[in-house]
Amino acid sequence: MEKIKDPENQLSRILSVVIAFFAGTLFVFVILGINKCHVIDDLEYANYKTLEYKESLCNAYYNYFNNAEALLDSINIEDSRFIETDKGSEYLNSVKAVKDLQDQEENCDKY
Repeated sequence: MEKIKDPENQLSRILSVVIAFFAGTLFVFVILGINKCHVIDDLEYANYKTLEYKESLCNAYYNYFNNAEALLDSINIEDSRFIETDKGSEYLNSVKAVKDLQDQEENCDKY
């Protein structure tokens, strides 16, 4: 390949390559848009489209859990005979699991 000595010609070649790159990229996006295609698979796309709903649902469950815990704490459920049953044990195990997950959340990256 020969060296281009003319700086004006070299600049026009670089500009042509950059324009061709962006035109090609735009063309791909237009074709994908016309065909209603997406780059990710259908499951990932469905997850992306329902992300806001899932975040709202998780926040609602988080608030529900905290309010239910506050209610149970206010009536001293730990001192009750119900907590000593199998269901009480299951309840305490599930509460521990949720609290462990909440503790892990503090160490997670937020996006």
